[in-house]
Amino acid sequence: MSSRQVFLFLLPLLGCILVLFVVTGVRRPSVAAASQIAESTTVVSMSKSDRTFAPAAAQTESVSASKSDRLRSVSELAYRGNATPGDTIESLVWAKEKVDTQTLTFLISMSAEVATKAKQVFEVTTSSAKSELGITSPEQLVAFLYATSPMIDGLKVIDTQENDERNATVNVDMKFQNGHRVAVPFQFRNEAGGWRYVLLDKQALRLLESWQKYGVTTKARSQ
Repeated sequence: MSSRQVFLFLLPLLGCILVLFVVTGVRRPSVAAASQIAESTTVVSMSKSDRTFAPAAAQTESVSASKSDRLRSVSELAYRGNATPGDTIESLVWAKEKVDTQTLTFLISMSAEVATKAKQVFEVTTSSAKSELGITSPEQLVAFLYATSPMIDGLKVIDTQENDERNATVNVDMKFQNGHRVAVPFQFRNEAGGWRYVLLDKQALRLLESWQKYGVTTKARSQ
């Protein structure tokens, strides 16, 4: 069973746990199958069009889109490195939609609190799940969970605000596969190795707690 197949199988569950940042009226998948995912021998193939999600951003604003507003398709994106906030946002979305957890691990910055929680959840995640998903570290687990956030169809950078020499906000016009089009502010920090996306504590902790409760963990199996 390939990592990609397992990822696709876990999508219904992971969609459920994205309870943050939900746009009004968007349906979320049922969690009924959560207890059946551990080491299942049956892989359910699910295409992107089968999923219904809402933007996983802390703050969003509706965008009045005109036909002349051309968004860049995700298929047009590429890895641009992280020398600037603008390069980093393209690299981040590119890696997210490809479920490239190694690249996401490099591009995502998290707080000490999130890192501690990630280590705890990583330690109770079954070895078979880690192996199938190719997850070798707590940071990569966080990257995997972030990769399961709402599917993006297209985007356009609105502007970049340099708060200071180490922090910047990139406001992005985004269209998600569920049809919602919103303006999403991404926070970036200039760290050793370049600019990195600052994953919000609340978002990361909720994802980790939900994965521990419903995911492939020894704790989940004992309940």
